[in-house]
Amino acid sequence: MTHFRHQKLALGSHSHPLVRALFKEMNRQKTLLRDVGKESGVAWNTISEWRYRSNPTLTAFVAVANALGLDVVLQPMAEGYPRSPQQNASRALKSNLSTLESRT
Repeated sequence: MTHFRHQKLALGSHSHPLVRALFKEMNRQKTLLRDVGKESGVAWNTISEWRYRSNPTLTAFVAVANALGLDVVLQPMAEGYPRSPQQNASRALKSNLSTLESRT
């Protein structure tokens, strides 16, 4: 049986904040792309491409999040709606990172 050692998964600078949060959780759980791919039904190389080349479809993103024990939900914005896309992305990243940090 071959044993694989988990290595921290790097991300490109263009990655969407939600993709960043997803990979941060994979790193926290020390999950291999192969394993999360098998569990989610999304090919591991497709998940890997989210880091540098492409954005996930909503269906694939939700499947991978669920495989990691995460749920994807919509919630009302606190105040100041509407915001620019950059403000929304920054807010989502901060919210998701604080949620993930509270789980550790």
